[in-house]
Amino acid sequence: MLNRQALHPVCTNFVGFDGPDGQRRVRIGELPATTWFQLGVHPGCATEVAACWLSRFGFALPESATRVTESAGRRMYRVAPDQYFLAGFSRADMMQLDAALPLAAGGLTDLCGARIALHVSGASARELLSQLVTVDLDPVTFPIGHFAQTGIHHVGGLLERTGPETYIYLGLRTYAQTLWEALVDAARPMGCDALSAEATSHV
Repeated sequence: MLNRQALHPVCTNFVGFDGPDGQRRVRIGELPATTWFQLGVHPGCATEVAACWLSRFGFALPESATRVTESAGRRMYRVAPDQYFLAGFSRADMMQLDAALPLAAGGLTDLCGARIALHVSGASARELLSQLVTVDLDPVTFPIGHFAQTGIHHVGGLLERTGPETYIYLGLRTYAQTLWEALVDAARPMGCDALSAEATSHV
């Protein structure tokens, strides 16, 4: 499958809007395409999969269920005791890992066309997201580099804090319009700008 480059249609023509006070205190948009894979571990095979991973990449799979693990621009999320989201890995790396994994131990799922990464940033980003998710976004409890699995408008996804006033929400692409409309509606009291091309360099 070729890596998707175009933005989702609901995001393409968005230009933003002023809030009631004339300000635009948040920015929202879709981040450009990256590779997303899910690594699943079959029951009783965690040690075997961990050894295979370590042999291939030279570092261990993440243990934390709340902190993002990064290595050379690649990001890893432990979303369950037996499941990991992997972002930014090359397809060659994933193909080699998949070939090395015994079928009885685990497997990889390509999520590149199944997920949408939405960016929310700005002075009121936390205020906006606090209206939509059931996660305590206080910087003490949700610091930079942490993530949580949560929903927006009944659509499950993964929220990551990437900067002081910057967040990424990874959701199902089939619900892209629902997620987008929820973000835009929540932004109306504070005003919103479209995400600039320069701001998309995180992914």
